[in-house]
Parts: sequence; C-alpha cells; structure tokens
Amino acid sequence: MLKYTLGMIAALAIIAVTAFVVIAQVADGNAGTGPAPLVVVVVYDDHMSPPLIEVRRGQILELRFDNQAKEVRTMLAGGEGVEQLPELPKNHEAGAFKEPRPYVSVDVSPGRSESVLVRFTKKGEYELGAFVPGTYTRLELTRVLVK
Repeated sequence: MLKYTLGMIAALAIIAVTAFVVIAQVADGNAGTGPAPLVVVVVYDDHMSPPLIEVRRGQILELRFDNQAKEVRTMLAGGEGVEQLPELPKNHEAGAFKEPRPYVSVDVSPGRSESVLVRFTKKGEYELGAFVPGTYTRLELTRVLVK
C-alpha cells in the first residue's frame, strides 16, 4: 500500500511540474513553436526588405541580416521591450550563457549574413535601422509591429 501511495504522489508531482512548464511557455508566447522562426532582412544601399515585420508579443525570432550593400552596416534596434537573446555556446570552452541585452546590435560585412535571436516583450511599433558603423547616420529602416 505504501508503494502504491508513493507512486501516486510521484505521478501527481510530475503532472503538476509539466502543467507549470506548459503554462509558462504559453505565457511567453512560444508554446510548441519549436525553433525560433527565421526572418531574413535584406539590406541594400538605399533600402531594406521587408519594410515591415509583424510579430506576436513575447515571440522569439531569429533575425538574419543579409547585407547586399557596398559597405559594412550596423543593425540597431532598441527601446523598452527589445531583447537580443544570447545563443548557446558552440562548444564547452565558449563560456557561460549570458543575459539578454536590452537592444539589438550587430555588424554585417558586405556580402555576408549575421543572425541574432530577438524577443519583443511589449506591444507597439519598433524601428530596426541600418547605420554607418560608429555613427548615428541611419541609412535604411524596417519597422517591426508587435501585436
């Protein structure tokens, strides 16, 4: 009888933990989505494509910046509600998992692509800009609408 009772308690504990994990994922907006959806942003000398990206609040995206411009571009997005998430280390020597940054910043060389994981935690409209490195001169812009 004691084994049966302990077995039932263990089973209920597993069910409770599983329920909390599912509830947390649903609250975060990523339940059952698997890998983060890929959004490719192409940067040209005079514009970016697509001009608008629509996402759900809390959804994690993989933003891939494909630089077709003739010069290096610094991709920036910031403000309350923007997080650049750390990626898992590629090997054991790469170091510990870092904290999210409250902005997106990545340099992309001409003809190259760079990817980052991004989460928008608040509803609203954000700007994702391509800048001349080391300056505040914005050259191109894509808007991000968070619903």
